[in-house]
Amino acid sequence: MIPRRPLLAATTILALTLTACAPLGSSAPRDDGVTLRLWDPQVAEAYRESLAVFTARSGIPVDVVVVPWADYASQLRADLAAGTADDLFWVNATMSAALPDGSVTPVPKAMAIAADGDWAQPVVDQYTRDERLWAVPQLSDPGIAMVVNLDLLALGGLDAGGVSDLGWDPAAADDSLRRTARLLTRDADGRHPGDDGFDPGTVQVFGIGSAYDLNGVVLPFLGGAGAAWQDGDRFVFASDAGIQTIEYLADLSATHLAPPARDTNPPAGGDVVREMFLRGRVAMFPTGAYSLATITENADFRWAVVPLPSGPAGRHSPTNGVGVAANARSGDPDQARVQQWLGTAESQRIIGASGTASPASVTAQDAYRTSWQERGVDISAMYDVLDASTVQPPQGTGYQAAANVLTPLLADVFAGATLAADRIREAERAANDAMTTATSG
Repeated sequence: MIPRRPLLAATTILALTLTACAPLGSSAPRDDGVTLRLWDPQVAEAYRESLAVFTARSGIPVDVVVVPWADYASQLRADLAAGTADDLFWVNATMSAALPDGSVTPVPKAMAIAADGDWAQPVVDQYTRDERLWAVPQLSDPGIAMVVNLDLLALGGLDAGGVSDLGWDPAAADDSLRRTARLLTRDADGRHPGDDGFDPGTVQVFGIGSAYDLNGVVLPFLGGAGAAWQDGDRFVFASDAGIQTIEYLADLSATHLAPPARDTNPPAGGDVVREMFLRGRVAMFPTGAYSLATITENADFRWAVVPLPSGPAGRHSPTNGVGVAANARSGDPDQARVQQWLGTAESQRIIGASGTASPASVTAQDAYRTSWQERGVDISAMYDVLDASTVQPPQGTGYQAAANVLTPLLADVFAGATLAADRIREAERAANDAMTTATSG
């Protein structure tokens, strides 16, 4: 885990925040209010609980608006251009970098100073440009782990401990991840890949939920091979280790150990695999804490969280952060007061206690862990994977343009395209060209 500085500054410098924002004390109720836009309906309920506390103290109403993820980025850009965006809105790192100049008000320096040491540093780094912070850190993902169906494991004579130390190696003829996935994969007659008569057209259970899921699969596996998706704003996934990794992941589908790529390629990705896991059709599902609430609500089987399989370079994971940005054209005098509240450990502790998202406030993260411990779920593997190092998440002002050109090329690789190495190199070149064009334009 990246070292954090002590929290003394958060208490000794809090008064400085009040020079930039009015205090959160009581005031007369208002007929209008501040609006906050986000994309996750489950986390939205936790935000409403937090903001109810704020409103009770300040008299300022806040309306939480949910825009589905599929439309979120494009709708936000359109609304900012039209002057109809909400007063405050969630952003991720790539989204934030791509917003039009002048559309976001930087976080008041006094507000950032007051929280110094309490906001997770990787999230602060994601939203810092030109020595200014452009969004107040809100969520900080734990790392990627595997959620496993214990009932399906039991059919193969395994338990959580039996899949907690799996390894993979693209240079080896076989490895413990592939052997375990074969054991857990079975067709309608109970046969496994490699058995006489195995029918790939009637697979009932896939051993592992591998897919072209950038955050849940591709980034951590690249890190496990000592490779990377990007170095700064430049794409570097077509290194020798990167090519071997992507081919390895594609081969899991080609050998029927993972669901067919035609069903899981973008834009489906991890969402389709999660649905298959919930239906009992995937035994081991690489994912992050963002899936836990959905699994808890919908799984009718026993499950547990175990560490990622270890690659040649060990276990590595991305960690992503969400921030709340202030619309520069808002005009609402209470906008900064709401943003200030959302950055406090008190607000984020309410969100963490819901179990729907891990707060960016370091002191509030215990509330998130405790909420899962109370449900009998040990999520330590999702934090332990971050101890060694983290994998850089996607970044760059031209990232979306780059993703538009590389995604179909890599989707072909996952779907079994011939000359896969050439296609991967082509995707990297096209992505870098698109990034350069978008940035210079």
